[in-house]
Amino acid sequence: MLTKFAVLVSGNGSNLQALIDEVHKKGLGEIVLVLSDKEDAYALSRAEKADIPAFFVDPGEYPNREEYHMTLLRMVVEAKAHFIVLAGYLRILTKPWIDVFPNKIINIHPSLLPKHSGKGYYGLKVHQSVLAAGDKESGATVHFVDEGTDTGPILLQEKVIVDAGETADSLQKKVLKIEHKLIVEAVSQLCRELKPTQAEDEDEIVAMSDILRDIN
Repeated sequence: MLTKFAVLVSGNGSNLQALIDEVHKKGLGEIVLVLSDKEDAYALSRAEKADIPAFFVDPGEYPNREEYHMTLLRMVVEAKAHFIVLAGYLRILTKPWIDVFPNKIINIHPSLLPKHSGKGYYGLKVHQSVLAAGDKESGATVHFVDEGTDTGPILLQEKVIVDAGETADSLQKKVLKIEHKLIVEAVSQLCRELKPTQAEDEDEIVAMSDILRDIN
């Protein structure tokens, strides 16, 4: 039985593509669901081309972030995912996600955490912050998600050198290559560690459903 995981995205989805090519297609794990908060996210097209269920869920149709994320959470549980990957997903998950998937949600961040992190640090803004600080090195980090923002335990991290004359664009491209490598390594590791037996899989699905019911 393959370990199953869901991926949440907001943009282009190059990290998702790395997971499709190096994990999903190679049978190391199975992406069972891709969800996005952006209708025009190219990541959705990447998933569809790989015959992976992919959906845009419009946050504007929900009265608040709690109800929006509860809808996404139900979809992930119904897809029977064993863990979650945030691959360029720009929203902060609500507490029920942490309750249902403790230490089973990972995020990729384009800096050497804890530096250049927290609310508002995403995309080019992270690399602009690195350059403004005069840092000599940057990198990428895969970490577990907790109730904070970019504060969970670090799983993997790798550095790159910030060259003289580096721009935010050039640094972003350099770090993105590291992101692709790290996200594949981290997800492959979790697929091995969380691989369930048939009985364990059924028990886990029941347990997650019970937690969701209690939250509601």
